[in-house]
Amino acid sequence: MELICDWKGFQSIFYPRRRNQSPGRSALSPAYVLADDDCVVAAFAENEDLSDWTGASLKEVTSERNHRPLVTLQRKDVESWSSELLASPHFYEQVEFLRAKFMASAPEMEAPFSRHFLLEGLHSWWGKILPSSYGLFFRIEAQSTQDFLVIVQRGIVSGFHEPDLSTLGFERQRSHLEIVKYLSEKYLVPVQGVFLPSSEWADWIESEHPWREVAQSVRANRVKLVPFRWSLMTLVASRAFLGI
Repeated sequence: MELICDWKGFQSIFYPRRRNQSPGRSALSPAYVLADDDCVVAAFAENEDLSDWTGASLKEVTSERNHRPLVTLQRKDVESWSSELLASPHFYEQVEFLRAKFMASAPEMEAPFSRHFLLEGLHSWWGKILPSSYGLFFRIEAQSTQDFLVIVQRGIVSGFHEPDLSTLGFERQRSHLEIVKYLSEKYLVPVQGVFLPSSEWADWIESEHPWREVAQSVRANRVKLVPFRWSLMTLVASRAFLGI
C-alpha cells in the first residue's frame, strides 16, 4: 500500500504547543543539557536562551543553576541513539524510541515530548481489540477545513497524510459516509471517520481529561463518528469514565 507520510504535518497535529504555556513557566520547567564528559555541548529550556551554558563545565552548571530541575544526557549516548534510529523507518517510531531512551536515562523526569492522548489510546490494550490494520480519518472544520488520515498497522502508526478526495466529485465529497467508504476502498483497510469543529479538537488537547471531553462531544452530537460504532464508543467510555 503506497502512502505519503507527511510527518511534518503529523508533528503539528499531535505535538502542538499548548495555549496555556507561558514564558513564566520556564523558570519551573527542566533544562536539558547535552554534555561531552564534563563539558556542556548544548542546553535547552522552554522559552529561554541557554546559549551561555555552552562550553561551561557540567559541574559549574549543576552547582550554580539550581533554580530548576536539570536533565543531563551524555553526547556518546545520544550519538548511539541517533545511529539506532536508522532502523526505524517512520518519524513516529523514532519519537517513541527516543522517548523510551529518555525515560530510561531519567526515570524521575517527565518526558519532554509526552504522547498525544489519541496516540496513548492507540498504544494501550486497545491494540488487542482493534483490527490489525485500520485508518482514522479526521475532518477538523473551521474557516479552512483540515483533513488528515492516520494509518495504523499492528498498533504502530505507519502513515499520516492529507488524502486526495478530488476524484470523488463535489456531491460525494459532501457526504461523510461516501468519504469514509472511498478511503476504505482506496487503502484496503477499515476507516473510521471523525468529523468535528476545530474548537472541539483544541479543547481536547488542553483538557486534563480529554477522553471524557470526547465522550461528551459525541453524546452532544458536536462530533460525528462515521460510521457510528458502539464498540468504539465503549473503548472511549472505558477511558473517559473508568480510566482504563
